[in-house]
Amino acid sequence: MSHFRTELRQRAEKLLAPYPRKRLAKLRLLHLVQERDVYLSVEVIDEIAELTGTNAADVRANGRQQRRDDGELAVDCRRRGAAFSALGAGRSTVARLFALASRVKKPLIYEIELVKNTFRDLFYDPELGGGIIGDEKIKAFIPGGDFAQWFGPDLMDLPLGQDEVSESSSMHGSGSVGVMDETSCVVRATWRITKFFSKESCGQCTPCREGSGWIERAMYRLEHGGGRTEDLELRLYLCAIIAPGLTWPSQ
Repeated sequence: MSHFRTELRQRAEKLLAPYPRKRLAKLRLLHLVQERDVYLSVEVIDEIAELTGTNAADVRANGRQQRRDDGELAVDCRRRGAAFSALGAGRSTVARLFALASRVKKPLIYEIELVKNTFRDLFYDPELGGGIIGDEKIKAFIPGGDFAQWFGPDLMDLPLGQDEVSESSSMHGSGSVGVMDETSCVVRATWRITKFFSKESCGQCTPCREGSGWIERAMYRLEHGGGRTEDLELRLYLCAIIAPGLTWPSQ
């Protein structure tokens, strides 16, 4: 028997629908119930656990973490900006949100103090990424969104700082960090990224509007076994037209 009211049950099922892994929606379900009923009964916690394929202890742990986070946020607000800006170093003060995805064991959004932490910390710290799936070796990673130049495993100890990353010819950008391991195909990943840019070009700039499509077609040939020797020179030429000095994604 459901302990959710019919309307609340319908909202819960609608909320869960987009999630391929229902357990990732535990916190959202807790918020959904609390905004209506405030109090979380034992029966409701059990039902959330059933809906998400977890157990009551996991659901309660999420609730306790949220209350702790809310309390820490209140303390930070009282301290105001001084305490927050004391984090980090140089021009990269404070902390920043990073959306960690792809081949890590714990893909999630993490708030991390800048400069004091490295990409290796972000990937391997048990409280953060938790390591690579299957304990594979890292082949490459994207340090800040699909616009950013990729890094190899030799730069995992680079501090998470604006200057440090830009001096290594990339950028933090949107803060979206993608990790590829030895099972990942970098050619396929590059083709998918160029396909996205080709479809999503705003169209205002002719070099980008036309050039991104040519780059995508060249990457498509390479991914599907039809690559030509001259395609590398073609991609570098097209990148230079879009933005002088640009070598990504061809590099």
